[in-house]
Amino acid sequence: MKRCLVALALGCAAATPRPPIEAPPVAVAVAPPARTQTPPATQGRRDEGLEALQAYDFETAVRRLEAVADPTGDDAEALAAYVGALVRLGRASVAIPVVLDWQRRHPSELQPLTVCVRTLLRAGRADDARELTERFVEAQPDELEAQNLRGEVLGALGFHARVIADSAEVLKKDEVNRGALRNLARAYAALGKTDLALFVIGQGLEAGPDATLSYLRGQLYVSKKDWQRAEISLREAVEASPDFAEALNNLGVVYQEVGDYPSAVASLEKAAKVAPGFKAALLNLGNAYRGLKEFDRARDAYDRALKLDPEFADALFNLGILYFDTTGIEGVTDEERLEASVAYFSDYKVAAGGRAPADDPVDAYIAEARRLVEEMRRAREEELKNPPEGDTPPEGTEGGEGDPPPSDVDAPSDPEAAPVPAPAPEPAPSPDPPPAPDPAPAPDPAPA
Repeated sequence: MKRCLVALALGCAAATPRPPIEAPPVAVAVAPPARTQTPPATQGRRDEGLEALQAYDFETAVRRLEAVADPTGDDAEALAAYVGALVRLGRASVAIPVVLDWQRRHPSELQPLTVCVRTLLRAGRADDARELTERFVEAQPDELEAQNLRGEVLGALGFHARVIADSAEVLKKDEVNRGALRNLARAYAALGKTDLALFVIGQGLEAGPDATLSYLRGQLYVSKKDWQRAEISLREAVEASPDFAEALNNLGVVYQEVGDYPSAVASLEKAAKVAPGFKAALLNLGNAYRGLKEFDRARDAYDRALKLDPEFADALFNLGILYFDTTGIEGVTDEERLEASVAYFSDYKVAAGGRAPADDPVDAYIAEARRLVEEMRRAREEELKNPPEGDTPPEGTEGGEGDPPPSDVDAPSDPEAAPVPAPAPEPAPSPDPPPAPDPAPAPDPAPA
């Protein structure tokens, strides 16, 4: 089974239990509608959009806010909410022209920079984000939050030593600066200095709850396979920020690791609700339903992930496994089930391409499925040639008593001759991480 665990990196790789890493949008908390000098009709659309965002109706939020989210205007709240809704739907690329225009028109303001940089990170454009942050920090060297934002970008690009040095400078000026502590913890974690990262996180949490720091600590415990402490830390993150989609996703994965599939489903359903564009959560949701033997719901979750990304290799692989393992599917013969499994595995190979691990078990699954199909066909042909005694009525009668013909079941196979598909391999090391998002109670798009 391949799962998507949002860890300290971006990208997707086949794996168990620490596969693809996908950064979805995090919390989009919206303040009550502000009193703005806008026409009543426009104000009505604005308020409806913000209300839809709070209700997780992101499609409606986009439609209502698109008309009022004007980079040339002064309604920053509506503009940030519009971008946040797009990011939640997995459409960061659509938001990029809007945020770039907003930042260009307000080059000295921190909010447009923050929204723009985090949207660029979401879309994989870290180099563009770096250029913007470097320029801003050069113009406003005393703006600590801009320095922290630059640290997020540098971490995404893998410059962890510089992140450590820059964060230390920020902490000299503000020894409890949360942004600097987050960046420092991420950098130590990326360098494999787990104990140092945990120490920094502990220092930050002494000042009070912080969803991102608790989330980072949960990830470090996941890397140690300390599921109990990972669960505690990730629950703390969700309690501090109930719409923290990454934390909900990873909490669901932890529940799967300990076999608590009902809790996994609950956590992952919430992650998919608050971030409909989060394909990793949908993949893991499918896996959780598989654990509960709920075929239709598992298939639906995988299909939803593929609607977001038709070449999502891990969803294709897991659909192959779902059809390979599940017998007794209503309206589907075993032969049809195994042929569907082969089709999904073949699509997975195309989608994975060179990213598939050298010891990928997919070929073994395909070979076994084809062997079973061929065995069923031979058994059926043999049955037609040599019907069991009693199938043909005795001469001179219209019918006869006897054993009923055998049903169309899988022919028994020689256990020594049949290759047993290998389990899914452990993942290759994840690429260097962009930072985990900061679930601040604002409608900004999440950091990558």
